Amino acid sequence: MKRLLIGAVFALAACQGVAADSAVVSLTEGRIEVSNSTLAAGKATLEVVNDGEFNHTLVVATATGRVVAATEVITSGESIDLDLDLTPGEYEFTCRIVVQTADGVTVDHYAQGMVSHVTVTGDSGS
Repeated sequence: MKRLLIGAVFALAACQGVAADSAVVSLTEGRIEVSNSTLAAGKATLEVVNDGEFNHTLVVATATGRVVAATEVITSGESIDLDLDLTPGEYEFTCRIVVQTADGVTVDHYAQGMVSHVTVTGDSGS
């Protein structure tokens, strides 16, 4: 029984590092959660879901700041697919909405922590 449990733990750990060609990206206030933090180079599809109360966007940029994809505003409860063609490297997923409230307070979603990092591995074949 102990060997079976240990084997299952190692199998699960091995699966965690596998690059995927898709991911679910959940946008909520102060947070971006990505189901797969490692994606395979080449074509990828992100299912971007606004699980928050307010409008959000998703901007995908390289480590050098070059924007490779972005969504329009995604309203609360809305879900969209974002198709990408990724090359190996580090990427930053952010929400770049900045609004001013009725009482004059500026709310910057990025500054509030809406950022996540994703690694793209492998050969994109390009």
